[in-house]
Amino acid sequence: MRTGGIEYTSWTGIADANGRLVKKARLALLVGSWLLTALAVASVANIVAGRVVDQRRRVGLLKAVGAGPAMIAAVHLAEYLVVGLAAAGTGLAGGWLAAPALTNPGAGLLGSTGTHPPALRTVLAATVLALAIAAAATLAPVLRAATTDTVHALADAATPPRRRGWRVWLSRRMSTALLIGVRVNARRPRRARLVMVNALITTAGLAALLMGLAQDPRVKLGETKLVNPQSTRTLEAMFLVVVVLCVLALINAVVSTWAAVLDARHPLAVARTLGATPAQVTAGMAVAQLLPAIPGVALGVPAGIGLYLVASTGDQQYAPVSWMFALALTVLLAAAALTAIPALAATRRPVADALQSTPT
Repeated sequence: MRTGGIEYTSWTGIADANGRLVKKARLALLVGSWLLTALAVASVANIVAGRVVDQRRRVGLLKAVGAGPAMIAAVHLAEYLVVGLAAAGTGLAGGWLAAPALTNPGAGLLGSTGTHPPALRTVLAATVLALAIAAAATLAPVLRAATTDTVHALADAATPPRRRGWRVWLSRRMSTALLIGVRVNARRPRRARLVMVNALITTAGLAALLMGLAQDPRVKLGETKLVNPQSTRTLEAMFLVVVVLCVLALINAVVSTWAAVLDARHPLAVARTLGATPAQVTAGMAVAQLLPAIPGVALGVPAGIGLYLVASTGDQQYAPVSWMFALALTVLLAAAALTAIPALAATRRPVADALQSTPT
């Protein structure tokens, strides 16, 4: 609008222009939030599965004194829902304080917005999301534990491996480390599936980031090329999501690894009694984490590329194959390293102490 030789732009026009600037960044944050939600469900499910295994004897004692499945499930669900609410409150407070520092009005505006999202709607959304994540992750293992036979729960036995002729034939030809890793996963197959999900989501997020880095961030204006502010904002949003994704995946991997080592301390002690060396036991635990992580990484790379292509418009450049190969190798090496540390710590313990500390 031009008045008296002066051109004016309405606030709605400025808002629309700035909204187009952050449109792709908003989409990246939205997709990243779904990835983080899925990884959070897997993380909570992993923690709950480990705690339910540790409390299986407690469940058996409750059922032995007359507690029904509904009461046992309600007690466990209430425990995790309270923890989820406390975590949601802490995360909401941290996000509320960090939001102004992570936002800016854009390249076409001056100053700082200093605004927060609506308080009531934000608190309600965070609370509902925390309760949904806790309920979705805890419902299956808690109900499974509540419906477990009382004698089986008191015995605290892991899933017995199903013996087949071809499996016995194959196990005879495996190395010691590979046999230990396969047996650990056979005892707790659900934990192995959670490791695969963790590797898949993490690799998909990192692969999408590599696809974003492979694009040309400049826009051509005549004979010169300038930095495209839209691409810059999108990459910043992707970096933020991937950092949070990696931190959550690291916590999930550490919890899963320690739970696996603690749960397998008795079988590992038996293996050492039968002649397995500490190096073979350590390698076996690394194999136990790598076996489910390999298909997760293999599926995560194309999933991340497809996710980026779906969320983007126009012609896109693919990241070099060497980048994706290095990404897959880094994720697998990180999983092996995180497993080797607690496994080495477990092998330093005398075999007799490990056998005596396990309830029979």
